[in-house]
This record gives sequence, C-alpha cells and structure tokens, in this order.
Amino acid sequence: MGGMSQLSGIVAAVIMLLVLFFLTAPLAYVPNAALAAIIIVSGWGLLDLKALRELYTAKPLEQAIALVAMLGVLVLGVLPGVGLAVGLSLVWLIYVESAPPDAALGRVPGLPGYHSLKETPEAKTVPGILIYRFSANIVFFNADRFKARILGAIAALDRPVEWVVLDASPVNYVDFTAVNVIDELREELLSRGIKLVLANEKRHVSRYFRTDWLQKHNERFAGHHFPTIKSAVKAFEDSKRQRTGSQPGHSEP
Repeated sequence: MGGMSQLSGIVAAVIMLLVLFFLTAPLAYVPNAALAAIIIVSGWGLLDLKALRELYTAKPLEQAIALVAMLGVLVLGVLPGVGLAVGLSLVWLIYVESAPPDAALGRVPGLPGYHSLKETPEAKTVPGILIYRFSANIVFFNADRFKARILGAIAALDRPVEWVVLDASPVNYVDFTAVNVIDELREELLSRGIKLVLANEKRHVSRYFRTDWLQKHNERFAGHHFPTIKSAVKAFEDSKRQRTGSQPGHSEP
C-alpha cells in the first residue's frame, strides 16, 4: 500500500505467492467476515471519489456511465460489468457521430477563409454556391443524415444554387455506404442542375479502398475534387464567366 516504484509491485507479488503456497491452510480458519472486511478495505482504495466529483463537474453524462460500469461490476461481475461499460460508451459515441455539428459557410470581409453562417452572422454566402461542412466521419449510420442536411441547406438558401462545395477537412474516414450515398446525392443534384464537388479532401481517407476501384471511381467524377475551398470557388467563378462572358471579378481568399 502506498508503494511508488515498480519494486513494490514485485514485492507484493512475491508475498502473495508465498501466502498462496504456504499459508492457505491457516487462512481457512479466518472468519468470512474478516475476509470480507479485507476485500472491502482493498476495494475502497480503488474508488477515486475525487475523480468522480471532478467528472460530474465537467461532464455528468460520463460520470453516469462510470457509475453504471461500477454497479455492473459489483452486481454482474467483472467481465459483464466491463462489457456493459464498453457497450454504453459505444452507444454514446454512435449517437454523437450520428448527429454531428454542420454548417453552411460564407465569407467575412477582412477575414481569411470561410466561416459558419450560424456562428458568424456577418458571414455572407458566395452567390451561386453552397459551401457546406459536416464535422464528422461519414459512415453508414450518419450518411442519410448527411444527405438530408445538404438538401435542407440548399432549400434554406434564398438564392439559386449551382454548385455545392463540400468542405471535407473534418472527415477522416468514409465507408462504402457513405461513398454510395455521396454518389446518389451527386446524381440527384446533377438532375437539378447542381454540381457537387469536394474540397480539402484528405488523402488518407482513401487508403482503405482498392487502388484500381478508386481510380475508376475518380475518373467518373473528374473535375469534382479540389485541394481547397478557395480553388473550388475560383473554378466555379471561372466557369460562370465562361458561360456569361463577364470580366473577372475580385475573389477573396
């Protein structure tokens, strides 16, 4: 108790082995109440009440999961209790990832980059473009929400949309279901005269797909991927000038 070095653990382990080999017969005469008291005292030292109080102050939900895990171990046993805690944590993570924050983005005069229209009231949309950010990985349990949120964002704009630029910078993983949903969305928008393109896409996102399949897929959608939002906006403005024959204008970063 109270040992600070690795040697204390070795000493404790040696003592336990000696007790198990040579003192089991005398221990048989120890009353059950005394053994229970030893276990309670040992277990009480494992309970960190200060950490539980701090966890409640910072994040009550995680404290609730910790308490359920503790009760699960006491009532169900160690392995079932740990399994219960892991299951609750997975449910919570899936819930968080299934409804992540998202935003339509716009320009702010005097500020570089693109900013959330909800968090930055002075941000203005780029005419003809919806710049959209989905702040999570896109997988099977949130792909339909991702599609619905983009369609809702298009409907919420008070001006026609010709391009949708997806800011993929928060996305670190997509599964095959998500790829199919994005392709379906791309085709649906194309039937409405809207082009869906990706910007800030991370290269490691594609590492779990076969190279030959990925190459064929990218060939189908050539011209739909841009290194930055700025380059995507410039490509849109260039294509619009080519259609209308207007002179180049000023494009903010």
